[in-house]
Amino acid sequence: MGDENYIFNYGFEVSYENKDIYGYDIQVDYSYVYSDFDNFLKFVYTGESDPTPIGYSYSDISLSLNNFDLSLKNEIDEYFSYGFGPSFSFVNRSYIMIL
Repeated sequence: MGDENYIFNYGFEVSYENKDIYGYDIQVDYSYVYSDFDNFLKFVYTGESDPTPIGYSYSDISLSLNNFDLSLKNEIDEYFSYGFGPSFSFVNRSYIMIL
């Protein structure tokens, strides 16, 4: 089940909330996600006049995502709250050729 070349996918999130600063709650979040595929593309080398394969090369890809969120929150009641604020995302995509 699934792709045998799918190597890894993991992530985590850390959050901190400070209560009652000028009537609002301030929340800071950081999350990180990483995903990797081995042998995503396969390249075949052939001769000039013969289509018989004489060699192969592969490429791997990976993606990492870092998110930073800052929110001002206010509670509507015991079960609901709303928040607003900026979010920053840093994405790193890597394409690696293996010859």
